Amino acid sequence: MRQPTVPPQLSRIGSMRQGEIRGFMRKLGKRSALEIIDIDPLAYLSQTAKQTRIDDAYTKEKKRDIGKAIAKWFNFHRILANRAQSPYYHSMISYIQKSGTGIQPPTPKEIHNMYLNKEVAELKDWIKSFKRQWDKYRVTLMCDSWTGLTRMSIINFFIYCNKRMVFYKSVNASDKIQDANYIKNIMDTIVEEIISQYIMQIVIDNRANFKKTGLQLMEKGKTLFWTPCVAYCMDLMLKDICELPSVNKCVARA
Repeated sequence: MRQPTVPPQLSRIGSMRQGEIRGFMRKLGKRSALEIIDIDPLAYLSQTAKQTRIDDAYTKEKKRDIGKAIAKWFNFHRILANRAQSPYYHSMISYIQKSGTGIQPPTPKEIHNMYLNKEVAELKDWIKSFKRQWDKYRVTLMCDSWTGLTRMSIINFFIYCNKRMVFYKSVNASDKIQDANYIKNIMDTIVEEIISQYIMQIVIDNRANFKKTGLQLMEKGKTLFWTPCVAYCMDLMLKDICELPSVNKCVARA
């Protein structure tokens, strides 16, 4: 009798080291600033938890039936097909195969209550371990502001430390005048919340109000450095390039 084999791609995922996972995530078209495996070790199953390939375990007809049922669920709920590339999708299928028949799926109430609470608790535990690295590596506080079509203005704050980045908080500034004083007051509050001794660098826009705030923060905190956002600088450079007559003429013809 032919022995079932574990697919090479699943074996590779099961034995991935951290650097290999980054490469795997890049193939999925995802940013690797924060690896899923760092928050949830169950995102990739261990080798002992692997199931045989569906081609080996079932007939082609069974595979078509399963594929049809999964595709119907994806299409009915308008879920993008590339979501099937998610490591959690493959993890879910593997756990279902391992559990066998007769296991009832979780109810909507269980998903949005019991299991959601478990996910929140696990994420909070991960953030605690993330914070324990601040004293050793220090952190970079990043600020990103944007205004939507409804004129709603949001300022987002992120924390970067040891090749990892997490969202910290957002501030609704829709009804505020975003001058240098307002930005500075917000930044002062955030710095105090995080504890200034952990913050080594602040990355914000180099617009006049943010630039003035960055210089004031450096004057106040002697060990603090302000760095303009590279992406925003590139946007300004490209804008100036597009205003050149030769480039503007070429763009107009396109």
